[in-house]
Amino acid sequence: MIENPEVQIVVCDDARKWLNQNYRYSVYEAEDFAEDQDWYGFAFVLGSDGSPLSLSDEYISGHECEYIRELSNAEEAQKILTEATGSYANTGAVFEEFAGCLAYDYTNEKAREAAEGIGNRLSSYGFLNEEDCGEREREAAIRYLKEAYGIEDELADELLTELHSEGHGDTEVFCGNCGTIRTHEDVPDAMASIGYHKCAECDEWLKTDAENVLCFDCAAAERTADCKCVPNFVAARKETGRVIEKWELREILLGCDSCYGTRSERFWRS
Repeated sequence: MIENPEVQIVVCDDARKWLNQNYRYSVYEAEDFAEDQDWYGFAFVLGSDGSPLSLSDEYISGHECEYIRELSNAEEAQKILTEATGSYANTGAVFEEFAGCLAYDYTNEKAREAAEGIGNRLSSYGFLNEEDCGEREREAAIRYLKEAYGIEDELADELLTELHSEGHGDTEVFCGNCGTIRTHEDVPDAMASIGYHKCAECDEWLKTDAENVLCFDCAAAERTADCKCVPNFVAARKETGRVIEKWELREILLGCDSCYGTRSERFWRS
């Protein structure tokens, strides 16, 4: 820690302005923080909107795509500062997290030049590493498709590729603030294009070009307590791996004296 009481911490104007507007933190706290780091100055690395670059690793609200871009920019900014100053994660580091934002020693010339370069790049373009940000967005899109539609990695990747071919971007898939995928039929249509249809009775996706199909569990649920026509039919289809179209199950039930009268009106209509 700096022990000379006459040393004054230089707080840059942008940081001073932000601290004065933020009721949780003050210039005095920033100065104390800088002293604890053995810095002689304090400033924030600025993001694309001119505010301190966030280091938060938790999405809270707003555009999730903007949050992902912030994560990418924050990680890349630290790499740039590390290359510029040769210091990171040790007692000689010239940048650190303060109030969830990326701060640095304003009096360190190399750090200051690097930080100003970062701010200029973000204000003019918005990305420090577009390839990294794009990969993060793709991962977020695949993660959303897996969770929302109950599918595995390989199928989610194939589905996303099909959505791309239909003109949909990654952010449109996962970001609830700027996406349209969640409220339209784009996903079922894309799944049909790659050869999948949803079970008519549940959310399981089946590899088939046929429509109005049933998964084995939903088909088996149509059995009656004292008849084996449905279980036998389902077992045979499981053995061959063929999906069951709903009309086929109707034919089985129509031909069974024991089962015909037990089907609900909904089953025959759907």
